[in-house]
Amino acid sequence: MIKTERLIIRPPQQGDAKPLNDAINRSLTEISRWMPWASDPSLKPTEDFIERGIKQWGRKDQTEFPMIIELRSNNQIISASGFNEKSQPDVPMFEIGYWIDSQYSGNGYITEAVNAITQFAFDKFKAV
Repeated sequence: MIKTERLIIRPPQQGDAKPLNDAINRSLTEISRWMPWASDPSLKPTEDFIERGIKQWGRKDQTEFPMIIELRSNNQIISASGFNEKSQPDVPMFEIGYWIDSQYSGNGYITEAVNAITQFAFDKFKAV
């Protein structure tokens, strides 16, 4: 888990699918153009993402590191981010993917999150 001044950034867990899917659906206009997975806004793909994410964390051969971003003030899920499938932990090189619930854009949350996730890559994985 990563904590910043305003955010908690953590692995997915049971119970995240519905609030994450709600955030996705509020943001479809903005994210569907850039995020192919947003073409199906139903709950099932989000549930699958959460399940895959739970299984990924802690594996020796882990290549994806999905993360849930929530506000520290009220634990509201506002985003998902993390190191995506293009990451190469053995190098170590990581690519960060992200999006944000549109109602929270413009507040610097993603900048704060990406800075913290980048530092996590340097500290934990000695990223280059």
